[in-house]
Amino acid sequence: MPDRDPAVTVRVARLHADDAARAAFLAHAPALDELARSALSEHDFSLEVELSRPFFRACAAWLGDAGERPAGFILAAIGADELHIHSVVVDPRARRLGLGRALTRAALEDGAATGQRIALLEVRRSNTAAIRLYRSLDFVAVRVRRDYYADPREDAVEMACELEPGALAGFDVVEVGGT
Repeated sequence: MPDRDPAVTVRVARLHADDAARAAFLAHAPALDELARSALSEHDFSLEVELSRPFFRACAAWLGDAGERPAGFILAAIGADELHIHSVVVDPRARRLGLGRALTRAALEDGAATGQRIALLEVRRSNTAAIRLYRSLDFVAVRVRRDYYADPREDAVEMACELEPGALAGFDVVEVGGT
């Protein structure tokens, strides 16, 4: 499967390193909050709160020029030797155009560049499209976290990706049915 339609231009900006992109992103925070609340089933999601957390890393993605509302974003945190991807949000109208892949790659590149050894994330067990995407980026399922999500109640698949060779040596890979 190709990464995306080559006719579609995806622009990704690292918000912690690009003040102009951060300002353009934050200008659309209310609409992005609503998008995230729906996509993540988190009724109290707030970009202002998320971006104020210490050790955050964020990237935004636009289709074409950055003058429009961002079509997606990723939030991750750096801790010890881990990059933990918290949220990947893509506007439903822009899905399957390569934004999720571009955002995840940018976060992984940042993690590797800052010395993280491993990237971790949780994904709803029913989100087979996201699991396929993460597997295509070398993530493997390392455990199932029972009843991790509350609304609706669902298991999470915890996935890990090596940013440094050998970092997954202490993990067992698990099979997740249906994906």
